[in-house]
Parts: sequence; structure tokens; C-alpha cells
Amino acid sequence: MSLSLKDQIRSIVADPSVAAIIAETVLNPVSGPGAAIAPATYARTGNNKLKTPNFAFTEKAFVLKRSESGWHDEIVRSENGRPCLEGRVVIDSVASQSGRAESALWEHRADRLGIDLPGLVLSGTGEEASGGSASELREMEVALQREISSWNAAHRQVDGWFRAATLDGSHQLWEDSASGESVKLKNTIASANAEDGEALYSMFANAAIYGFWASSGTASRHKLPRAYSSEIVGFGASPVKAASTKLDPFGDASNNTYVASKGSEIVVDLKKKADDKHKPSVFGFGQVPSDVATRGFTCELVLQQSSVSLGVLRQIKFATEERAIAARTVLSLLAIAGRQLSSESAFLRSGCALVASEEQWGVRRHLQPAPEPLNIGSTDEVIQALRESVDDAEALGLAFEKPVVLHFSAAEKELIKARVDEAMAKLSEGSES
Repeated sequence: MSLSLKDQIRSIVADPSVAAIIAETVLNPVSGPGAAIAPATYARTGNNKLKTPNFAFTEKAFVLKRSESGWHDEIVRSENGRPCLEGRVVIDSVASQSGRAESALWEHRADRLGIDLPGLVLSGTGEEASGGSASELREMEVALQREISSWNAAHRQVDGWFRAATLDGSHQLWEDSASGESVKLKNTIASANAEDGEALYSMFANAAIYGFWASSGTASRHKLPRAYSSEIVGFGASPVKAASTKLDPFGDASNNTYVASKGSEIVVDLKKKADDKHKPSVFGFGQVPSDVATRGFTCELVLQQSSVSLGVLRQIKFATEERAIAARTVLSLLAIAGRQLSSESAFLRSGCALVASEEQWGVRRHLQPAPEPLNIGSTDEVIQALRESVDDAEALGLAFEKPVVLHFSAAEKELIKARVDEAMAKLSEGSES
């Protein structure tokens, strides 16, 4: 009799010879193999003023090929045995992939998972907006209508937005004069670590999978590396240059014409000569050309490689081994479900939509050169196994806590207001915000 998916994962996490659960997906552009795709772009640092896209591109890197095991775990070599070096570009980074998986779990907790995930939720409403002109008030209403959870905040439960938020409506969570439930929650956040796996599991399960680092604001410096790691890479990558010109259906506009904004109103002054901040193109009028530059890549192979490190999950300590195995089963299935859910959309960004042509899961054991195949099944099957594992953990006394709702503190509202005011001021000056 074959084991259910839940029992398979439970058996895997309980086996000390297993290092990780792994997955590999071959991806193709939706336009077809060889079509140019736009990788992730990154901000330039220092005084670098270049405006062309900045990619994580390596001109000479190893190229992977499929080995006899069926996995892309062999390096392409020349006749003399030397590795062949070709272009390699990051399509989606480890951090981005983690964020996509984590956010997908939170977004689908009700409609797909049917599980009330634990965490912190920072929630605001437009009713909290006050002061300023009518247009400034409208912008503040929009800015405050936000909800951020510890599943999509940059630093999870130790993010600055949570530490400066308020639970009681008066004091910030990290404020010395805070008391009662605020202090209790602060202590829970500050003390969450791998040594107390039961608290970490019940309140911040995502941190146990995707890692965290409490680097400041607490006497103890807790951190845990990512258990889930995933990256989409283009191998055999060649740059593709492109350019575009935004056309104006009403014809071109003279760049000598002075255009500005008065509040939200566009004004034209024919007596003034335009400078760089007051050209029609700044406000979307006329033609806007772009330089010819590398804006995409064609790739021989686009590969998503992912892993759930059981070595990391085994660092998290629980009261008994039975509880540890139950919790690690839930966390492993959460990581698998996050990958499945986040992969359902073929769209990554403008100019980059990818579709899977083949996918496989496996188990990586110590002292074994090739992975063992693992039949994961559909997303619905993974979710069913996850629900069953959550129930098993609850039966042992390990349950997810209800999410804790926080609200913007006065200081956070001022931070948001300063950003809105700056944007409105730039708009009035006639420059892009």
C-alpha cells in the first residue's frame, strides 16, 4: 500500500539521511523558446547615473545540462574536460522567489489553503487621514488604506513597521512605557528563535521557513537562515539590445515649451523657456525616445531550482521528537505549497512571462550522487496533505495562533505623511515623483 503524500513527507523529514527536498522546473518564454525575456533589474549604487537597466548578468559562468539521473546537475564541458563558460543571468533571485512564495501562501490562506495562518497584520484606514489641502487629504487616505502582514513585510515579524506600530492605540510596541498586552507581544516577537520552536511555529511559522534576523531593537540577536531557497536562472544567456519611442497621437510637442503643475492642474506658460524639469515630456506630452541598450536576454535554458533544507528545519527545537517531526512536516508542506501557488502565474514582470514545460521533485540524501524521485502531485493534493499535517500537529498541542492586528502609530502616520507631502511638492514643482 502506497503512502499518502503527508505520510511520505513525514517519513522524509524524520529520516536523518535526507538533506533536502528539491524541485527543478524547465521554463520557456510564453512567446516560445528563444524569445527575449526581461530579467530582474537592480538599482545602481553610489554615484552611478546610468539610466539603462542593471541586470545580474555574468558573462562567463558554468552551463548546466541534464545528466543520466534526469536532473540538470552536470556541467557542460569541452572535449578536453574544461567547463564551458557562457552567459548567465538571474531571472528571479532567491529573495524575490521567497517573497513570491510567502505572499502566495498568505494571499490564498482562505480561498485555497483553508488555514488561518499565524502572524502580525498592520492595518490602516483612510478615516485616519487628517490635515492639509483636499488633494493632500485624498492622497493620505489612499496611503493609509494599507494592510501589511509579517508574511509580506521585508523583515517578517521583526520589521520596523511592526515594532513602531501600536496594539493599544497609545504606545508603540517597542516603547519603554508600553504595558499589558503590548509588552507581552513585544516579548514574544523579541524572544522568537530556533531554541523555542513551539513559539516560533505557533506565531511566526513563515519565519521558520523563510528565515529572519532580529539584528536590532532587542538584547538578544536571533536569526535563522532560509529553509526554502529558490532561484530562476537563464543559462547560455545572450544580451538583446532594444529601444522604443513613446509616440504622441496629437503629434510632437516642442521641448522649448514651458509646462508646470499648479497643484493637480497642468499649466503652460509661453513666455518662459522650458528647463529639464519643465519640458512637455516630463508630463507625458510629445514623443519620449529611449536609448538603444540591453533590455533583455535570450537563453538556451531557463531553470528554476528550489530546495527545502531539512538541515535548517532540524535546527529548530521542540519539546519532543514527535512534536518536532509533526511541525517539520507542516513547515515542509507549507514551503512546497508556497512554491506551487507562486508558480501558477506565468507572469513575473513586464517582458517576462514564463511557462513550465517540465517539472520534477526529488529527495537529496547524504552520500548519494543523484536525487531520489518524489511524486508531489497537484497543488490541491499538496494542500490536502498540508491540512492533514496541521491537524496532526494540533492533536499534539501544536496549533497556529490567530493573527494579531496592529495599527499605525502616530510616528508611522507622520512618516507616511512626509512621503505624501514630498510627492505632492515635487508634483507642484513640475518634476516627476
